[in-house]
Amino acid sequence: MATIHREFDVAVPASFAWDAAKATGEVHTRLAAGFVTGTVLEGDVRTVTFANGFVVKERIVTVDDGLQRLAYRSVGGRASHHNASIQVIARGARNCRIAWTTDLLPDDMEAPIAQMVDAGCAAMRATLEAGFARDHGASVSSTSTPSTHAPMFQLDAFTSRRFGGNPAAVVLLDRFPDPAVMQAIAAENNLAETAFLVREGADYRLRWFTPLVEVPLCGHATLASAAVVMERLEPSRERVVFQSASGPLTVTRAGGGYVMDFPVRRSDTVPAPAGLAQALGAGPLQVTVNAFNYLAELESVSVVRELQPDFRALAGIGRSGVIVTAAGEGDYDFTSRYFAPAKGVDEDPVTGGAHCMLVPYWAGKLGRSAFRAYQASRRGGEMKCRLAGDRVELEGECVFYLEGRVEF
Repeated sequence: MATIHREFDVAVPASFAWDAAKATGEVHTRLAAGFVTGTVLEGDVRTVTFANGFVVKERIVTVDDGLQRLAYRSVGGRASHHNASIQVIARGARNCRIAWTTDLLPDDMEAPIAQMVDAGCAAMRATLEAGFARDHGASVSSTSTPSTHAPMFQLDAFTSRRFGGNPAAVVLLDRFPDPAVMQAIAAENNLAETAFLVREGADYRLRWFTPLVEVPLCGHATLASAAVVMERLEPSRERVVFQSASGPLTVTRAGGGYVMDFPVRRSDTVPAPAGLAQALGAGPLQVTVNAFNYLAELESVSVVRELQPDFRALAGIGRSGVIVTAAGEGDYDFTSRYFAPAKGVDEDPVTGGAHCMLVPYWAGKLGRSAFRAYQASRRGGEMKCRLAGDRVELEGECVFYLEGRVEF
Protein backbone atom coordinates (compact mmCIF):
# COMPACT_ATOMS: atom_id res chain seq x y z
CA MET A 1 0.00 0.00 0.00
CA ALA A 2 1.33 3.44 -0.93
CA THR A 3 1.36 6.18 1.70
CA ILE A 4 1.69 9.87 0.81
CA HIS A 5 2.38 12.16 3.75
CA ARG A 6 2.92 15.91 3.58
CA GLU A 7 3.30 18.55 6.31
CA PHE A 8 3.44 22.30 5.72
CA ASP A 9 3.23 25.46 7.81
CA VAL A 10 0.56 28.11 7.36
CA ALA A 11 0.65 31.64 8.80
CA VAL A 12 -2.86 31.55 10.28
CA PRO A 13 -4.19 30.48 13.70
CA ALA A 14 -4.96 26.76 14.00
CA SER A 15 -8.60 27.56 14.81
CA PHE A 16 -9.00 29.43 11.52
CA ALA A 17 -7.46 26.58 9.49
CA TRP A 18 -9.55 23.96 11.28
CA ASP A 19 -12.79 25.88 10.71
CA ALA A 20 -11.99 25.83 6.97
CA ALA A 21 -10.95 22.16 6.92
CA LYS A 22 -14.08 20.94 8.69
CA ALA A 23 -16.36 22.94 6.37
CA THR A 24 -16.55 19.80 4.23
CA GLY A 25 -18.81 21.31 1.57
CA GLU A 26 -16.73 24.46 1.02
CA VAL A 27 -13.33 23.11 -0.05
CA HIS A 28 -13.38 25.14 -3.28
CA THR A 29 -13.90 28.46 -1.48
CA ARG A 30 -12.40 28.13 2.02
CA LEU A 31 -9.65 25.51 1.89
CA ALA A 32 -8.14 24.95 -1.58
CA ALA A 33 -9.45 27.53 -4.06
CA GLY A 34 -8.16 27.07 -7.59
CA PHE A 35 -7.04 23.48 -6.93
CA VAL A 36 -10.65 22.45 -6.18
CA THR A 37 -13.29 24.19 -8.31
CA GLY A 38 -16.48 22.70 -6.90
CA THR A 39 -17.77 20.82 -3.84
CA VAL A 40 -21.28 19.41 -3.42
CA LEU A 41 -22.14 17.86 -0.03
CA GLU A 42 -25.01 15.38 0.25
CA GLY A 43 -25.25 13.87 3.72
CA ASP A 44 -21.82 12.50 4.59
CA VAL A 45 -20.68 12.21 0.94
CA ARG A 46 -19.15 15.10 -0.97
CA THR A 47 -18.47 15.33 -4.70
CA VAL A 48 -15.22 17.19 -5.30
CA THR A 49 -14.31 18.63 -8.72
CA PHE A 50 -10.64 19.45 -9.29
CA ALA A 51 -9.17 22.03 -11.67
CA ASN A 52 -7.71 19.27 -13.86
CA GLY A 53 -11.20 17.87 -14.48
CA PHE A 54 -11.09 14.96 -12.00
CA VAL A 55 -14.32 14.36 -10.09
CA VAL A 56 -14.12 12.29 -6.88
CA LYS A 57 -16.73 11.20 -4.36
CA GLU A 58 -15.51 11.20 -0.75
CA ARG A 59 -17.29 9.88 2.33
CA ILE A 60 -16.59 11.87 5.50
CA VAL A 61 -15.57 9.39 8.18
CA THR A 62 -14.53 11.58 11.14
CA VAL A 63 -14.64 15.25 12.07
CA ASP A 64 -12.76 15.40 15.39
CA ASP A 65 -12.77 18.86 16.97
CA GLY A 66 -10.53 17.72 19.83
CA LEU A 67 -7.72 16.52 17.57
CA GLN A 68 -8.65 18.98 14.79
CA ARG A 69 -8.57 16.04 12.40
CA LEU A 70 -10.75 15.24 9.37
CA ALA A 71 -10.77 11.70 7.95
CA TYR A 72 -12.39 10.67 4.67
CA ARG A 73 -12.27 7.93 2.04
CA SER A 74 -12.95 7.78 -1.68
CA VAL A 75 -16.14 6.13 -2.88
CA GLY A 76 -15.89 4.27 -6.21
CA GLY A 77 -13.28 5.19 -8.80
CA ARG A 78 -10.17 3.30 -9.82
CA ALA A 79 -8.57 3.07 -6.36
CA SER A 80 -9.43 -0.10 -4.45
CA HIS A 81 -8.40 1.64 -1.24
CA HIS A 82 -8.09 5.41 -0.75
CA ASN A 83 -8.28 6.72 2.82
CA ALA A 84 -7.01 10.14 3.85
CA SER A 85 -6.84 12.51 6.78
CA ILE A 86 -6.05 16.19 7.32
CA GLN A 87 -4.97 17.37 10.77
CA VAL A 88 -4.34 20.93 11.95
CA ILE A 89 -1.63 21.37 14.61
CA ALA A 90 -1.16 24.64 16.51
CA ARG A 91 2.28 26.30 16.23
CA GLY A 92 1.75 29.44 18.29
CA ALA A 93 -0.99 32.06 18.29
CA ARG A 94 -0.78 32.95 14.59
CA ASN A 95 0.72 29.85 12.97
CA CYS A 96 -0.17 26.22 12.46
CA ARG A 97 1.00 23.10 10.67
CA ILE A 98 -1.21 20.94 8.44
CA ALA A 99 -0.50 17.22 8.12
CA TRP A 100 -2.13 15.46 5.15
CA THR A 101 -1.85 11.67 4.87
CA THR A 102 -3.20 9.46 2.09
CA ASP A 103 -3.11 5.63 1.90
CA LEU A 104 -4.03 4.05 -1.42
CA LEU A 105 -4.05 0.99 -3.63
CA PRO A 106 -3.00 0.13 -6.29
CA ASP A 107 0.54 1.38 -5.78
CA ASP A 108 0.86 2.65 -9.35
CA MET A 109 -1.50 5.49 -8.47
CA GLU A 110 1.05 6.97 -6.05
CA ALA A 111 2.87 9.26 -8.54
CA PRO A 112 -0.18 11.06 -10.01
CA ILE A 113 -1.90 11.34 -6.62
CA ALA A 114 1.31 12.67 -5.04
CA GLN A 115 1.44 15.41 -7.70
CA MET A 116 -2.12 16.38 -6.87
CA VAL A 117 -1.37 16.37 -3.13
CA ASP A 118 1.60 18.71 -3.66
CA ALA A 119 -0.57 21.09 -5.68
CA GLY A 120 -3.27 20.84 -3.02
CA CYS A 121 -0.82 21.75 -0.23
CA ALA A 122 0.19 24.92 -2.09
CA ALA A 123 -3.44 25.81 -2.73
CA MET A 124 -4.37 25.27 0.93
CA ARG A 125 -1.61 27.53 2.19
CA ALA A 126 -2.50 30.26 -0.32
CA THR A 127 -6.25 30.05 0.30
CA LEU A 128 -5.99 30.02 4.10
CA GLU A 129 -3.50 32.90 4.30
CA ALA A 130 -5.46 35.02 1.83
CA GLY A 131 -8.72 34.25 3.64
CA PHE A 132 -7.31 35.19 7.03
CA ALA A 133 -5.86 38.43 5.65
CA ARG A 134 -9.21 39.29 4.08
CA ASP A 135 -11.37 38.41 7.10
CA HIS A 136 -9.13 40.13 9.65
CA GLY A 137 -8.17 43.22 7.68
CA ALA A 138 -4.50 42.31 7.30
CA SER A 139 -2.70 44.71 5.02
CA VAL A 140 -1.03 43.34 1.88
CA SER A 141 1.73 45.91 2.16
CA SER A 142 3.30 48.18 4.74
CA THR A 143 4.94 51.56 4.55
CA SER A 144 7.55 50.28 7.02
CA THR A 145 8.90 47.67 4.60
CA PRO A 146 10.78 48.36 1.35
CA SER A 147 8.79 48.25 -1.87
CA THR A 148 9.25 45.42 -4.35
CA HIS A 149 9.56 46.11 -8.07
CA ALA A 150 8.71 43.57 -10.74
CA PRO A 151 8.58 43.72 -14.56
CA MET A 152 5.07 43.80 -16.00
CA PHE A 153 3.85 43.47 -19.57
CA GLN A 154 0.40 44.08 -21.02
CA LEU A 155 -0.53 42.31 -24.25
CA ASP A 156 -3.58 41.90 -26.46
CA ALA A 157 -4.16 38.17 -26.92
CA PHE A 158 -5.99 36.24 -29.65
CA THR A 159 -5.54 39.05 -32.12
CA SER A 160 -3.02 40.32 -34.66
CA ARG A 161 -3.91 43.98 -34.11
CA ARG A 162 -3.35 46.23 -31.13
CA PHE A 163 -6.51 47.20 -29.19
CA GLY A 164 -8.26 44.01 -30.30
CA GLY A 165 -8.53 40.61 -28.65
CA ASN A 166 -8.29 40.24 -24.87
CA PRO A 167 -5.83 42.33 -22.85
CA ALA A 168 -3.84 40.55 -20.14
CA ALA A 169 -1.08 41.64 -17.78
CA VAL A 170 1.93 39.39 -17.08
CA VAL A 171 3.98 40.03 -13.93
CA LEU A 172 7.44 38.41 -13.63
CA LEU A 173 8.45 37.36 -10.11
CA ASP A 174 11.30 35.59 -8.35
CA ARG A 175 8.74 33.94 -6.08
CA PHE A 176 5.03 34.30 -5.46
CA PRO A 177 4.14 36.87 -2.77
CA ASP A 178 1.18 36.55 -0.45
CA PRO A 179 -1.96 35.81 -2.53
CA ALA A 180 -3.52 38.97 -1.13
CA VAL A 181 -0.75 40.97 -2.84
CA MET A 182 -1.36 39.30 -6.19
CA GLN A 183 -5.10 39.87 -5.79
CA ALA A 184 -4.47 43.55 -5.05
CA ILE A 185 -2.27 43.91 -8.16
CA ALA A 186 -4.94 42.23 -10.31
CA ALA A 187 -7.62 44.52 -8.89
CA GLU A 188 -5.40 47.56 -9.56
CA ASN A 189 -4.81 46.45 -13.16
CA ASN A 190 -8.57 45.91 -13.54
CA LEU A 191 -8.11 43.63 -16.55
CA ALA A 192 -9.98 40.37 -17.02
CA GLU A 193 -6.81 38.51 -15.96
CA THR A 194 -3.38 39.22 -14.53
CA ALA A 195 -0.88 36.36 -14.82
CA PHE A 196 1.96 35.88 -12.32
CA LEU A 197 4.99 34.00 -13.60
CA VAL A 198 7.84 32.39 -11.61
CA ARG A 199 10.76 30.46 -13.10
CA GLU A 200 10.78 26.80 -11.97
CA GLY A 201 13.75 24.88 -13.37
CA ALA A 202 13.44 24.72 -17.14
CA ASP A 203 9.72 25.58 -16.89
CA TYR A 204 7.61 28.29 -15.28
CA ARG A 205 4.91 28.25 -12.59
CA LEU A 206 1.83 30.25 -13.60
CA ARG A 207 -1.10 31.64 -11.60
CA TRP A 208 -4.01 33.80 -12.79
CA PHE A 209 -6.16 36.37 -10.96
CA THR A 210 -9.24 38.29 -12.05
CA PRO A 211 -9.97 41.56 -10.20
CA LEU A 212 -11.92 39.47 -7.65
CA VAL A 213 -10.57 35.91 -7.44
CA GLU A 214 -7.80 33.50 -8.39
CA VAL A 215 -8.90 31.12 -11.18
CA PRO A 216 -7.70 27.60 -12.08
CA LEU A 217 -7.25 28.20 -15.81
CA CYS A 218 -7.00 31.14 -18.20
CA GLY A 219 -6.31 30.88 -21.91
CA HIS A 220 -5.56 34.40 -23.04
CA ALA A 221 -3.24 35.18 -20.12
CA THR A 222 -1.38 31.90 -20.79
CA LEU A 223 -1.00 32.93 -24.43
CA ALA A 224 0.30 36.32 -23.28
CA SER A 225 2.72 34.64 -20.84
CA ALA A 226 4.07 32.45 -23.64
CA ALA A 227 4.66 35.53 -25.78
CA VAL A 228 6.57 37.20 -22.93
CA VAL A 229 8.76 34.12 -22.46
CA MET A 230 9.44 33.48 -26.15
CA GLU A 231 9.68 37.08 -27.36
CA ARG A 232 11.27 38.91 -24.41
CA LEU A 233 12.87 36.47 -21.94
CA GLU A 234 14.12 33.68 -24.24
CA PRO A 235 13.70 34.70 -27.90
CA SER A 236 15.29 31.50 -29.22
CA ARG A 237 12.84 29.29 -27.36
CA GLU A 238 10.25 27.38 -29.41
CA ARG A 239 8.30 25.73 -26.59
CA VAL A 240 7.50 26.45 -22.95
CA VAL A 241 5.70 24.44 -20.24
CA PHE A 242 3.72 26.27 -17.56
CA GLN A 243 3.03 24.36 -14.34
CA SER A 244 -0.40 25.37 -13.05
CA ALA A 245 -3.42 24.42 -10.97
CA SER A 246 -4.76 22.73 -14.13
CA GLY A 247 -1.59 20.67 -14.60
CA PRO A 248 1.23 21.28 -17.10
CA LEU A 249 0.24 23.53 -20.01
CA THR A 250 2.49 23.37 -23.08
CA VAL A 251 2.69 26.26 -25.54
CA THR A 252 4.57 25.92 -28.84
CA ARG A 253 5.55 28.60 -31.33
CA ALA A 254 3.61 28.30 -34.62
CA GLY A 255 4.38 30.82 -37.36
CA GLY A 256 3.42 34.24 -36.06
CA GLY A 257 1.49 32.82 -33.12
CA TYR A 258 1.40 30.05 -30.55
CA VAL A 259 -0.45 26.76 -29.98
CA MET A 260 -1.61 25.98 -26.44
CA ASP A 261 -2.30 22.43 -25.24
CA PHE A 262 -5.12 22.61 -22.68
CA PRO A 263 -7.30 20.03 -20.86
CA VAL A 264 -10.68 19.37 -22.46
CA ARG A 265 -13.80 20.40 -20.52
CA ARG A 266 -16.65 18.17 -21.62
CA SER A 267 -20.21 18.89 -20.58
CA ASP A 268 -23.58 17.19 -20.15
CA THR A 269 -26.90 18.24 -21.67
CA VAL A 270 -29.36 19.49 -19.03
CA PRO A 271 -32.66 21.39 -18.94
CA ALA A 272 -32.12 25.13 -18.91
CA PRO A 273 -31.76 26.24 -15.27
CA ALA A 274 -34.41 28.52 -13.86
CA GLY A 275 -33.77 32.12 -14.80
CA LEU A 276 -31.18 31.50 -17.51
CA ALA A 277 -33.33 32.52 -20.49
CA GLN A 278 -34.53 35.61 -18.65
CA ALA A 279 -30.99 36.60 -17.64
CA LEU A 280 -29.73 36.18 -21.20
CA GLY A 281 -32.75 37.72 -22.87
CA ALA A 282 -33.01 34.77 -25.30
CA GLY A 283 -34.21 31.19 -25.11
CA PRO A 284 -31.49 28.57 -25.68
CA LEU A 285 -31.88 25.71 -28.17
CA GLN A 286 -29.72 23.48 -25.97
CA VAL A 287 -27.95 23.83 -22.62
CA THR A 288 -24.97 21.86 -21.33
CA VAL A 289 -23.08 22.16 -18.04
CA ASN A 290 -19.87 21.12 -16.34
CA ALA A 291 -18.26 22.12 -13.06
CA PHE A 292 -17.15 25.47 -14.50
CA ASN A 293 -19.78 26.91 -16.84
CA TYR A 294 -23.16 26.65 -18.48
CA LEU A 295 -23.12 26.60 -22.29
CA ALA A 296 -26.23 27.82 -24.14
CA GLU A 297 -26.60 27.32 -27.87
CA LEU A 298 -28.69 30.08 -29.40
CA GLU A 299 -30.62 30.31 -32.65
CA SER A 300 -28.13 32.34 -34.70
CA VAL A 301 -24.97 34.38 -34.68
CA SER A 302 -27.03 37.56 -34.81
CA VAL A 303 -28.81 36.57 -31.59
CA VAL A 304 -25.42 35.91 -29.94
CA ARG A 305 -24.08 39.28 -31.06
CA GLU A 306 -27.13 41.28 -29.99
CA LEU A 307 -27.53 39.85 -26.47
CA GLN A 308 -27.69 42.37 -23.63
CA PRO A 309 -27.69 40.12 -20.57
CA ASP A 310 -28.71 40.93 -17.02
CA PHE A 311 -25.27 40.44 -15.45
CA ARG A 312 -26.54 40.55 -11.88
CA ALA A 313 -28.93 37.70 -12.63
CA LEU A 314 -26.23 35.72 -14.43
CA ALA A 315 -23.94 36.04 -11.40
CA GLY A 316 -26.40 33.94 -9.39
CA ILE A 317 -27.08 31.25 -12.01
CA GLY A 318 -25.02 28.58 -10.21
CA ARG A 319 -21.78 28.47 -12.22
CA SER A 320 -18.84 30.85 -12.50
CA GLY A 321 -19.63 31.65 -16.12
CA VAL A 322 -22.10 31.31 -19.00
CA ILE A 323 -21.04 30.68 -22.61
CA VAL A 324 -23.44 31.52 -25.43
CA THR A 325 -22.76 30.15 -28.90
CA ALA A 326 -24.19 29.56 -32.34
CA ALA A 327 -23.09 27.85 -35.52
CA GLY A 328 -20.76 30.19 -37.35
CA GLU A 329 -21.08 32.17 -40.49
CA GLY A 330 -18.59 33.18 -43.14
CA ASP A 331 -15.06 32.01 -42.32
CA TYR A 332 -15.95 30.76 -38.82
CA ASP A 333 -17.32 27.38 -37.71
CA PHE A 334 -18.89 28.76 -34.54
CA THR A 335 -19.24 32.07 -32.70
CA SER A 336 -19.45 32.64 -28.97
CA ARG A 337 -19.47 35.14 -26.10
CA TYR A 338 -18.55 34.54 -22.46
CA PHE A 339 -20.07 36.17 -19.39
CA ALA A 340 -18.51 35.72 -15.91
CA PRO A 341 -19.89 38.37 -13.54
CA ALA A 342 -19.48 35.94 -10.62
CA LYS A 343 -15.70 36.25 -11.15
CA GLY A 344 -15.78 40.03 -11.52
CA VAL A 345 -15.77 39.99 -15.36
CA ASP A 346 -19.14 40.89 -16.90
CA GLU A 347 -17.96 39.91 -20.39
CA ASP A 348 -14.55 38.47 -21.24
CA PRO A 349 -13.39 39.65 -24.67
CA VAL A 350 -11.76 36.35 -25.83
CA THR A 351 -11.64 33.26 -23.62
CA GLY A 352 -9.37 30.26 -24.10
CA GLY A 353 -10.87 28.37 -21.16
CA ALA A 354 -14.39 28.67 -22.63
CA HIS A 355 -13.16 27.06 -25.84
CA CYS A 356 -12.04 24.01 -23.85
CA MET A 357 -15.80 23.44 -23.45
CA LEU A 358 -16.92 24.80 -26.82
CA VAL A 359 -14.62 22.59 -28.92
CA PRO A 360 -15.90 19.20 -27.68
CA TYR A 361 -19.48 20.52 -27.86
CA TRP A 362 -19.19 21.52 -31.53
CA ALA A 363 -17.13 18.43 -32.35
CA GLY A 364 -20.10 16.34 -31.21
CA LYS A 365 -22.57 18.39 -33.24
CA LEU A 366 -20.56 18.84 -36.42
CA GLY A 367 -18.62 15.58 -36.49
CA ARG A 368 -15.30 17.38 -36.91
CA SER A 369 -12.23 17.95 -34.76
CA ALA A 370 -10.75 21.19 -36.18
CA PHE A 371 -12.43 24.61 -36.15
CA ARG A 372 -11.95 28.30 -36.69
CA ALA A 373 -13.77 30.19 -33.96
CA TYR A 374 -14.75 33.81 -33.35
CA GLN A 375 -15.65 35.42 -30.02
CA ALA A 376 -18.04 38.28 -30.70
CA SER A 377 -17.26 40.67 -27.86
CA ARG A 378 -16.89 44.39 -28.50
CA ARG A 379 -13.12 43.95 -29.02
CA GLY A 380 -13.53 40.65 -30.86
CA GLY A 381 -10.99 37.87 -31.26
CA GLU A 382 -10.38 34.65 -33.15
CA MET A 383 -8.52 31.38 -32.75
CA LYS A 384 -7.97 28.04 -34.41
CA CYS A 385 -9.07 25.07 -32.29
CA ARG A 386 -8.57 21.31 -32.48
CA LEU A 387 -9.88 18.46 -30.34
CA ALA A 388 -7.13 15.89 -29.66
CA GLY A 389 -8.51 13.20 -27.35
CA ASP A 390 -8.69 14.61 -23.84
CA ARG A 391 -6.85 17.80 -24.85
CA VAL A 392 -7.80 20.92 -26.79
CA GLU A 393 -5.28 22.81 -28.93
CA LEU A 394 -5.89 26.55 -29.18
CA GLU A 395 -3.89 28.66 -31.61
CA GLY A 396 -3.69 32.44 -31.58
CA GLU A 397 -1.49 35.52 -31.83
CA CYS A 398 -0.46 38.27 -29.38
CA VAL A 399 0.47 41.95 -29.68
CA PHE A 400 2.56 43.76 -27.06
CA TYR A 401 1.00 46.97 -25.78
CA LEU A 402 2.87 48.03 -22.63
CA GLU A 403 6.13 47.20 -20.84
CA GLY A 404 7.04 48.60 -17.44
CA ARG A 405 7.44 47.80 -13.75
CA VAL A 406 4.95 47.36 -10.94
CA GLU A 407 5.74 48.47 -7.39
CA PHE A 408 4.17 46.78 -4.35
